Amino acid sequence: NQQISLGEDQLCALGEKVNDETTDACQGDSGGPLV
Repeated sequence: NQQISLGEDQLCALGEKVNDETTDACQGDSGGPLV
């Protein structure tokens, strides 16, 4: 596991776990904005 420090003006957009793997909210979307 990796520990990441977030600032007060940041949020973590972590996706759900599928088959014991955590998916990133931005996978496959070419880095589009969080909606």
